[in-house]
Amino acid sequence: MSLYPTPTRLALLADVAYGEITRDGDGDSWNARHYKMTSRIEELEQAGWVELASATSDMLPVWRLTDAGTGVLAAAVTS
Repeated sequence: MSLYPTPTRLALLADVAYGEITRDGDGDSWNARHYKMTSRIEELEQAGWVELASATSDMLPVWRLTDAGTGVLAAAVTS
């Protein structure tokens, strides 16, 4: 899946880079402002821009950038 890096997607990638998107036990993803981001983060996952990091026993799993996602974000910052 190929995506265009829209401002909304880039903002979500930045939130992922800062560790602000978590996944709950029901499989839904949320940002630090308590907005549900499940469909948007799944779109980025399908594009290969993000992946779910391992959870520790006391914390929810956090989404992280893949190399491809880091590249997309870096390209947007430098352009």
